[in-house]
Amino acid sequence: MKEASSVYPRRSLFIWALFCVISGAIFLVYVFTSLKAGQGSPLMPLDDVYIHFQYARQMAMGQPYVYNPGLPATSGATSFLYPYILAAGYLMGFHDLQLGLWAMGVGAVTLAVGMWLVYVLVGSGKVPEWMGIATALGFGLNGAVAWHYMSGMETGIVITLSLWTLWEVIRATRAVDGLGGYGRLIAAATLLGLMRPEGGLLGVTAVAIVWWQGVRNERRWSSWWIMVIPTLAVGVQPLVNLALTGSAVASGTAAKSVLGTVPFYLDAIVGRVLAQFGRMWLEMGSGFSPREGLYILPLLLILAVLGGGRWLREPRQRWISLLLMMWFAGGLLMIATLDTAFWHFKRYQMPFIALLFPLGGWGVNLLVTFVPRLGGVVRGALAAGLAVTAVISSVQFHRYYVVNGDYVYAQPLQMARWLAANTEAEAVVAVHDVGMMRYMGGRTTLDMVGLTTAGAADYWRNGPGAVAEFLMEQQPDYVASYGDGHGYGLGLIAATGVYGDLLAGFPVTIDEQANVALAANFQGIYRPSWQLNPGQAFVGTAVQPYASDDWGAALDSINVGNLGSEHAHRYQWATREGSGGFATEVREMDYLRCQMVDCRLVDGGRLINEEEMFVMDGATGSDLALVTRLHPAFAGRFDVYANDTLIDTRWIPDYPGSWLEVATCIPAAVVGDDATIRIRTVPQMDNGFYEPFYHWLYQCPSSETRPESSLSTFQDGAIVLTRAVVHEVTAGGEVRVDLEWYNEGEARGDYKVFIHVYADTTEGPVAQLDMRPGGGALPPGNWVPGVLRDTFTVDLGNIPTGRYFVMMGLYDPVTFERLQPSAGDEQGRLIIGEVEIRG
Repeated sequence: MKEASSVYPRRSLFIWALFCVISGAIFLVYVFTSLKAGQGSPLMPLDDVYIHFQYARQMAMGQPYVYNPGLPATSGATSFLYPYILAAGYLMGFHDLQLGLWAMGVGAVTLAVGMWLVYVLVGSGKVPEWMGIATALGFGLNGAVAWHYMSGMETGIVITLSLWTLWEVIRATRAVDGLGGYGRLIAAATLLGLMRPEGGLLGVTAVAIVWWQGVRNERRWSSWWIMVIPTLAVGVQPLVNLALTGSAVASGTAAKSVLGTVPFYLDAIVGRVLAQFGRMWLEMGSGFSPREGLYILPLLLILAVLGGGRWLREPRQRWISLLLMMWFAGGLLMIATLDTAFWHFKRYQMPFIALLFPLGGWGVNLLVTFVPRLGGVVRGALAAGLAVTAVISSVQFHRYYVVNGDYVYAQPLQMARWLAANTEAEAVVAVHDVGMMRYMGGRTTLDMVGLTTAGAADYWRNGPGAVAEFLMEQQPDYVASYGDGHGYGLGLIAATGVYGDLLAGFPVTIDEQANVALAANFQGIYRPSWQLNPGQAFVGTAVQPYASDDWGAALDSINVGNLGSEHAHRYQWATREGSGGFATEVREMDYLRCQMVDCRLVDGGRLINEEEMFVMDGATGSDLALVTRLHPAFAGRFDVYANDTLIDTRWIPDYPGSWLEVATCIPAAVVGDDATIRIRTVPQMDNGFYEPFYHWLYQCPSSETRPESSLSTFQDGAIVLTRAVVHEVTAGGEVRVDLEWYNEGEARGDYKVFIHVYADTTEGPVAQLDMRPGGGALPPGNWVPGVLRDTFTVDLGNIPTGRYFVMMGLYDPVTFERLQPSAGDEQGRLIIGEVEIRG
């Protein structure tokens, strides 16, 4: 760097050596820490590091972008260039965990260069030489900065490239080196764009500012060509992704972007992005973060703002102030669109935080011009503040390195070693944190988050129900993941039988403030059976008796929560903004009533309180029946539309923890001549959600004709009681009551049947039973036209011998209001028989 030597010509070599010594010392401290965590092998404090390591190993073996050998390429490495740098180390012999030494070595070299760049940048502001050295040392010895250079990620390189690009912009605006200076700017901006997606914004903005300044000043080098290479660099990664994976969007971006939030509400997303953007500025301004604690000198941001503005006083270089404003505003806003904007101790923000150091040095120099007599005090205060912050943050972040290294050793590394020792070589393992499992586990991984498995990110975005559907569809041999208590819903999956039997557990006591290794109090390795129980075989079949008797095979079906099935049926859904919760959930439950011995099954579905829409292929010329499996967690109702015609309103009784099927007959006249039917369901929920999990389309069986006689009617004839039989008391002291109902599709509401047994009808019942028809599963509002036969069993134990009256009726389980039977008494009761209890 020729310009650097012209700033401080006689001491530059000594200063460079000092920075190398400091960087080397930091390297040694963190190497020994890493070796201790790995018990003799270098261990990085982040599982994400090993995603890069796996891509790098595959590159070194001639399979670039192939994460799992034998499977298609994926784009899980968000840094385009960094895996190539790591692959060089792998080719030089840094294999397995030893690749961490190469990564830390790269970090140490770039840290020394970064310190030098801070030094020359501060020096460009015409400050005393010792001030540049002090600021550079405050930068290099800062705990947060050292952590990121030694973390094994690409962050340190991005920091150094950002500083280099800024330095080259300053040199270019001075135009002291002719075209050669712009060549270095182009190199720095291009490398920055290839290293990180947000680096592309910084690089292109930098060359654009220099180009525009040239246009304004009519200089001979102000040609468009200086922008070509950095701009093309921005498109390299999307083009490579498109060519290899079929999508220009990296899978890592798809998994992490706030813009992919499901459900998508633009105002909520904008609000979240702006909230994260504002939080970044607040934390940079205070130098303190709730998680990291003190990580930079408080008020350094204010000094940096002053320092960035100092260039406004120099007409030839005021463009630098504009560049810095664009960098911070655009770059931080870009980072604010990530779910992970604050992850890994501000990993994505660190290049901007690093820029505060030279800018702060400029700011102090500007203050000194206003109060020259206090120049020494002001500069000394900054140097002292940087030193104190470096000491405090170094101790803290070194502790974080120790803690997270221990977490990686205790969980992902041990889990990977267990997989390598105890599973088949061809086994497929579903994982949440994919790095170490693949790199050291040596097994094909199914990435539930979607960083390294094509298509999985969409399922992850849709919540645990969709992830469970993805696992049930892919059927991995093992699952190595979090369980109960995980904040992203994996505990809901672990609570079902999807994971299967626990083979090995890996508990850790977590310090939540320090944990960025994505450790958890418990992770386990499980073996799914994929035949969870006899009922699991019927997961895709309607099984509630009334819903499927004599209807034959389904004409079509939609597995709600399974994105492939939803896409095939043009499924759309909506829920009100601010409703909270996941977009999908997974449940393992029994049916309220079914036609098999074991009806317990696992299914994923959606939580909806506005509407859902889809198309299904049926048949023309006959009545069809839509059957919906739902979780009746909340009482309510929903309207069913077919081909834009309101068909009926169906009722959801309050039965949390059980499966329920609801059938709706669609008349042939509504179906028309096109077998493809447009269905829309609109829930009306006082609170909570309508929760559909499956839809089927059947042909409606021909309904039985109305009996010639009846015992009584309800709802002005909409509900007809055609028969009631009270059987003799059994030896066990029970009486069975058979009821037969008829309706023509006009029955309404959620009502329970009560069966009362009286010694005297003017007094209270001596025994009773309350239950919805259909074994509890069929409130009248969900009956399809035809006959329904029902059986109720009343316990008469401990009742004295004698003859008793049996009465029945229907009542609302919420208001307790009774329906009036046409042949009943003023209390809404109908006598249906007598029963005798013998001694």
